[in-house]
Amino acid sequence: MKAVVIETFGSPDGLEVVDVPVPDPAPGQVRIATEAIGVGGVDAVIRRGALAAHGFRPGHLLGSEVAGRVTAVGEGVDAAWTGRRVWAFTGLSGGYAEQAVASVDDVLPLPTGLTCADAVTLGASGVVAHFALDRARFAPGETVLVRGAAGSIGLTAVQLAAGGGAGAVVTTTAPAERGARLRELGATHVLDRSGAGGDPDAPHGFDVVIDVVAGPRLPYFVDRLNANGRYVAVGVVGGQPPADFGGRLVAAFRRALSFATFSSDTVPGPARQARAVGPVRRRRPRGPAHGRARGPAGEPGGAGPPRDGRGQGVRPGGADPLSGADAVRTSPLRAEPGHHGCGRPVVVAVCRCAAPRCHDDRLRRTFVGTAPGRPAGRRAHAPVSRTVRPTEEST
Repeated sequence: MKAVVIETFGSPDGLEVVDVPVPDPAPGQVRIATEAIGVGGVDAVIRRGALAAHGFRPGHLLGSEVAGRVTAVGEGVDAAWTGRRVWAFTGLSGGYAEQAVASVDDVLPLPTGLTCADAVTLGASGVVAHFALDRARFAPGETVLVRGAAGSIGLTAVQLAAGGGAGAVVTTTAPAERGARLRELGATHVLDRSGAGGDPDAPHGFDVVIDVVAGPRLPYFVDRLNANGRYVAVGVVGGQPPADFGGRLVAAFRRALSFATFSSDTVPGPARQARAVGPVRRRRPRGPAHGRARGPAGEPGGAGPPRDGRGQGVRPGGADPLSGADAVRTSPLRAEPGHHGCGRPVVVAVCRCAAPRCHDDRLRRTFVGTAPGRPAGRRAHAPVSRTVRPTEEST
C-alpha cells in the first residue's frame, strides 16, 4: 500500500510517498481503509524535526486521525465492526496511509450524513477546542482570545466560543485573507500574529486565552489577561515559551491570573469520544450521541451503565455553554487522492486552514444529543456508554 513518511526533517518537500506492507490489526485493534486523513499542527511539528529528541526519526509515518471503513478486526474485537464507517485516532503515527490500524477504544462509528472529510475536520480538533474552553471555565459574555486561530484547533475554538455566547472573540493570524474567513466563522476582531497590530477596536484585555502557538511571545499575551483571567496553552507550534514566563504570573499576583496546559491525552476515552465528531448543534440537539463498543453484552467490553463523568474531565451536569452551542461550521477541502490545497504531498488529506481558496462554503454540521439511559432533552454531559454497538446508520 502507499504511505507518506518523513524522508528528511524540515519542509513538506521532505515527505515521500513509499510502498509499505499492509498492517495487520493486533488484538484489540481494527484496520481501516482510509478515505480521509487529518493533517494537524502536531504533524507539522514532528515533520519539522522539533520533536526529534523524543524519538521521532526519518522514516516516521505521520498521521494521528483517519476516517474510512473497517476492513479487518483483531482478536477480541466484535466482528460487527467490519464494513462500518468510522473515525479513528491512530496515535502519533500511522495515519498517512491507505490502510491504518487503531485501537477499537479509539474508534467511533460515523452517523449517516457525516462525511469522512468532515469527521477528520472535527475529530481531534473538536476535542481539544472543547475541553480547552472547559478547562478555562469559559462563560457566556467573556472576552476570548484564540491565538493561532487559522489552524484546525483555532478554527474550532473560535466557533465554539462564538456559539457559546462570548462577548468578543479575538484572533491572531496572518495574512489578511485568513482574518476575513475567521470573521465569517465568528471572530469579532482580528489581530496580527504579534497581537500588537490589526483591529484598533479590539479589546486590550481578555478573560480567556486559548493558545496554540506558545513561543517567545507567550508572556506578552499573559500580560493581557484581565483580572481572574485564564490562559490555556494547547500547543507549541511557535516553539517553547521563555523558561521564566511564570514570573509574569507571580508579578501580577493581585490580579489572580491562571495558566494551564491541556492535552487530549488527559481526557478519558469515553468522554473524548463523546466530543470527537460532533461537539455542538445550531439551535437544538437533533440527533443522538454515538458511542462505540469493544464487544456485545455478556462479553469482555460488553454492556455496562453510563458513567456520570465526575472527576473525568467533563462537567457532570448543569449549565454548560459548550454543550449545545451554535453549530460549528466547517468547510473542509474535499478529500481526493494525492490532493491537498496547501500543497502537502499526502495520499488523502483534509485541509483545515483558514485560507478561503482551500475551502468550499457548504455548511457542515453534526450533533450531540442525549446519552443512552438519559431523559430526552437532557444534554449528554456525561460520557456515552462504552457498550453501544455499531449501528446500521454508521454503514
